[in-house]
Amino acid sequence: MAYPVFPDYAEFLLDDYQIDPVTNIDRTEFEDGYIKQDPINSRQRYRSPVRYRLHTLAEQLAFETWRVSDLRFGALWFQWYDPVYHVERRARIEQGKVDYTPLTDRFDEWTVAFTIEYWG
Repeated sequence: MAYPVFPDYAEFLLDDYQIDPVTNIDRTEFEDGYIKQDPINSRQRYRSPVRYRLHTLAEQLAFETWRVSDLRFGALWFQWYDPVYHVERRARIEQGKVDYTPLTDRFDEWTVAFTIEYWG
């Protein structure tokens, strides 16, 4: 199955970027004080807040059309280039939520921020 591809016109911004490994441990405390820990999944899930620059209003509208149409309001997986490890990953927008912020009072440049999630 072919996945939609993340738009190449969006410029990655380092602001607020971090890699957050999601807790993957089930922890059980017993009456005798023993604490048991087991992994929940065999693979690790990661969350990363990302921010991209959209250079024109047309790019902002194109990005929103891509999110709504190709990703069904951000619910579907897509092919994303990981700027840290330089590999293509299958990722999705967590809960489909994005935030657009204009960079000028002319509304001609924008940033889009969201949390991306993927499996390692």
